[in-house]
Amino acid sequence: MVKKHERRTHLEPERKIEGGVFDVQTLVALRKLMKTGFIDKLEGPIATGKEADVFLARLKNEPRVVKIFRIETSSFHKILPYIQGDPRFRVRGKKHEMVFEWAKKEFRNLERAHYAGLKVPKPYKVMRNILIMSLIGTDGTPAPQLNTIPTEQIKNPKKLAKDLLEFMKQLYKKAGLIHCDFSEFNILMQSLSDPYVVDFAQALLTDHRNARPFLERDVENYIRYFAKYKLQFDREKLLSEIIG
Repeated sequence: MVKKHERRTHLEPERKIEGGVFDVQTLVALRKLMKTGFIDKLEGPIATGKEADVFLARLKNEPRVVKIFRIETSSFHKILPYIQGDPRFRVRGKKHEMVFEWAKKEFRNLERAHYAGLKVPKPYKVMRNILIMSLIGTDGTPAPQLNTIPTEQIKNPKKLAKDLLEFMKQLYKKAGLIHCDFSEFNILMQSLSDPYVVDFAQALLTDHRNARPFLERDVENYIRYFAKYKLQFDREKLLSEIIG
């Protein structure tokens, strides 16, 4: 029996982590996050990638997500353009310090978007290269990415297009951000008509010197995706709607 002031800690995938991409300090940080009440248990992986692995975790019965950024395989040169020119973060010389800033950047960007009332994961804590946030999904099952859903299952693509355009507009106007990687790969569908947007580390402030080209790329991705449904949009008109 566990006393109330004690917290049971459990790292199910610990061997996999130790034998794979994460160092001892990452494991130490995970245990600190458990002891301080951000998660009770780290479960299996949800997704793996070149820059981060994403795990399902729990705090009591509440499912959460733990995103652990890779230190050794992260590309300094890919991260740098998104940190340079952002007064909120410092460009650091060591790779692990840059990855910590990258994790902090995603946390801060999610805070801004969530505070603005946008459909994004709620961020709870960032420590070193670890980010804890809410799970987008149902009953502990992560919501699918939009790119995995066959087009014929989206019954009302016009509404989805309207919702996602509204997201970009509110992200720009209320949160002061541009996503910079807005695509069907970074949109989770809580239901077939309820999109949430994820992956905010690369997001830039709207007054960043590179904001315009990244916004243009986001709009082009939007137009490309909805062309599958034979929906046509004018690029300049969309940009005016978002910025205006």
